[in-house]
Amino acid sequence: MTVRRRLDCVLDPTKPQVLETQKKWGGKAADPLLRKAARQSFYNTSKLDFERLKGDSNNIAPNLLKYIRSFSPNVRAIFEYFGFDDHVAKLDKPNRLFLIVSKFAAVDLHPEAVPNHSISTVTKSNSRPSHDRLSPPALNRRMSPKAVRGCPASSHSGAISSRESSLPPSASYSRRALLARGFPAAILFHPSNSV
Repeated sequence: MTVRRRLDCVLDPTKPQVLETQKKWGGKAADPLLRKAARQSFYNTSKLDFERLKGDSNNIAPNLLKYIRSFSPNVRAIFEYFGFDDHVAKLDKPNRLFLIVSKFAAVDLHPEAVPNHSISTVTKSNSRPSHDRLSPPALNRRMSPKAVRGCPASSHSGAISSRESSLPPSASYSRRALLARGFPAAILFHPSNSV
């Protein structure tokens, strides 16, 4: 949802021009014309946005899918790749979709408010597996590079990856820092690694 909200915010200033271009060409506006109107490499031809989506709680799922299908083909392909329709269906059944869309509509992700570097950091951290089940003390335990390299073969291939070999041997890393570097939690929190 973070990515969808960011796209919504990026396209917000040029939305009227895109809709006008779409209307002028009778729904048959060429992709380059719509990109030019959006001043981006993507566009959305729907009148809907996150604010309007939350205005119709009874039809949130079909409206959200219609909104997503109104993006340019390059953005639609990304959503299709990640099976967004399935996620919408899962969230709509327990009536959580409206709550999520409402919360994201309140977040200002315009480029002026959140620079590209910051949004990149947010989306990367959101794409990692959730470690909420781990207690904060476990996350903050220190592990030496030797302990990381010596993880049991049952949870690790045994080969030292480029990430592991790049760790200075004299350094000590918190488990939280290693998670941020992309180390799998199964390795870092294996019982044999309680350093």
